[in-house]
Amino acid sequence: MEAEGPLIYEPQTLTSGLVIRYDTNSIIEQIMRGREVYLTRKDRYSILYRAFERYKKRHPKKVGAKRIALTQVNHEKWKIVLMSGKSKKRPTPQLEEGFSRVHGRYRTWAIELNENTSWQSKDFAETQKVMAAWRYYIPKAERKNKGLLRRKIGDTYSIFVIPKAG
Repeated sequence: MEAEGPLIYEPQTLTSGLVIRYDTNSIIEQIMRGREVYLTRKDRYSILYRAFERYKKRHPKKVGAKRIALTQVNHEKWKIVLMSGKSKKRPTPQLEEGFSRVHGRYRTWAIELNENTSWQSKDFAETQKVMAAWRYYIPKAERKNKGLLRRKIGDTYSIFVIPKAG
């Protein structure tokens, strides 16, 4: 049986307000067939892990020594990886564009802010962190005649790189 496209393990809300959750056993079966499964919240991994352990007890010959692991592919996206029990090292997933494990999201956003001269977020704390990252990661020579301005426009906070007066 051929694996289908990627599946995002996230509750779906219908227009009537009814919340539909995936059956964890069917998700585990999909993982066993080779389908890519992604999480948008890291805390949901524990649910799938426990379901996988139960599945392993019910089908020991089918699962064998396999196990599942979690790898981050984006700032807010994790991939469930099926591994053989002997392998100690996780396979490195294909990272999505703009995501760097080494530098993290704030450095990436600070560089983006410097290149595009504006950045937006709905979270005030995130804008503070991006402003601090801009001051930390952008070289002083590059920031010499520039400053930051933060404004709230509607429910969104915007940061602008502006030329310093003087």
